[in-house]
Amino acid sequence: MMFVTHLFIGVVVGLLLKNYGWWFFVVFVLASLLPDIDAPKSKVGRSFGIVSWFAGLLGHRGVFHSLLIPLVVFVVLYIFGYFYLGLAFFCGYLLHLILDAMTLQGVKFFWPLDWKVKGFVRTGGFVEYSLLVLLALFLLYRLF
Repeated sequence: MMFVTHLFIGVVVGLLLKNYGWWFFVVFVLASLLPDIDAPKSKVGRSFGIVSWFAGLLGHRGVFHSLLIPLVVFVVLYIFGYFYLGLAFFCGYLLHLILDAMTLQGVKFFWPLDWKVKGFVRTGGFVEYSLLVLLALFLLYRLF
């Protein structure tokens, strides 16, 4: 999926979960964008510069598009007493993975295993743009 799709869906779902607080919302939305750090030419990748370049060495839709990263971050935040922030991170990150699993490229949730979940949505295709229009209409409805 495209950056803007991940952003819109992250914001929409985050708004639906805003009762958990604004920090939850912010962490959720940021985590919903973070997996693309492994693509140095993506918007997220360009924002992280050299970190993204190193992450990209592991390949796009590899370890950063698996459940390993959100699980580790959740456990670390939980250990330090930040359960809800860990939950926000895990859920936002998982949202990104689920959306990418709906695409033709798919996702290896249990990396390094080769088992891949693939969908039917073409990145930047009609279905994705239709989803963006619906999300934009929903956001306009929620704002006004």
